[in-house]
Amino acid sequence: WMQRIGKLLVHPHEEVYRAALRVMSSAAQSNPPVQVHCIQSGYLGTLISKLLSQPERVAKSTVFAISSMVRNMPAHWSLQESTRLQHTLHQVGRVLSGAASKGHLDLLQRSPGTGC
Repeated sequence: WMQRIGKLLVHPHEEVYRAALRVMSSAAQSNPPVQVHCIQSGYLGTLISKLLSQPERVAKSTVFAISSMVRNMPAHWSLQESTRLQHTLHQVGRVLSGAASKGHLDLLQRSPGTGC
């Protein structure tokens, strides 16, 4: 089922894409096997590459999915997997740094009263 959801991460229709993000976020949250699968399958990289080209309403969902994939990663990862994750997170940092320099980080701020 993860491969089917993963294919929807490049779907052209916004609502289908956002629904796939919700499923992916829910599955990855505090679930190390799914987190590892998301990174090894390239889903995390796909979301990172799409992040700044999206409208704010979609980018917030993308940021949440990214955070679900990397939050509380398992400590038992091998050196190779840890290095791959570090490289991916470095990419996230570069993307966010570029967003900050262009004034686009308002999408990452919490919306008042929503907790998101």
